[in-house]
Amino acid sequence: MRISLSSLALSLALAGCGGGSDTPATDAGVQTRADRVAALTGDVAAGQLQYENNGCSGCHGANGQGTYAGVALNGPMKSDSKVEIINVVLGGKGTNMPAFGSLEDQAVADLYAYMKATFGK
Repeated sequence: MRISLSSLALSLALAGCGGGSDTPATDAGVQTRADRVAALTGDVAAGQLQYENNGCSGCHGANGQGTYAGVALNGPMKSDSKVEIINVVLGGKGTNMPAFGSLEDQAVADLYAYMKATFGK
């Protein structure tokens, strides 16, 4: 049986993107980095240092109120799941929110703990 290269390429492309789904394909039981970070206990004081030292306040404001460059954090910290927030921190979002995937897992857990305690009330 002969398979054309274009048919093979199309099959591989569809398989690689989950057949056109808007959500990333993951295997059941595979824990993502965001899941691993979410399972850690964060330290609020260490998270405040992460917030200050990584420039978060430059876009989100010292009080999480938001600026022209970044959204206010009180809404997402109340409504979005822990894993959703961590995914944004790790991978960025849109053109304004850069990825901070180079942070250690514990640093991200600390940052989340600070943001939740401070802006998630």
